[in-house]
Amino acid sequence: MTTAEADLLWEEVGALAFYLNWPLDTLLDLPHQIRGRLLEQSQRLARTAGGVEHG
Repeated sequence: MTTAEADLLWEEVGALAFYLNWPLDTLLDLPHQIRGRLLEQSQRLARTAGGVEHG
């Protein structure tokens, strides 16, 4: 894993932890594609609800 890949992983995991309050182990076990989709959906819902957006 490169530094850029590790940075992206932590960015995704940090945002999902903020939105979903899931345990770190659960978020790290998710495949990249699923983390990405969850993050997109969480951000979309936050925008719709007028909430905070990360990432």
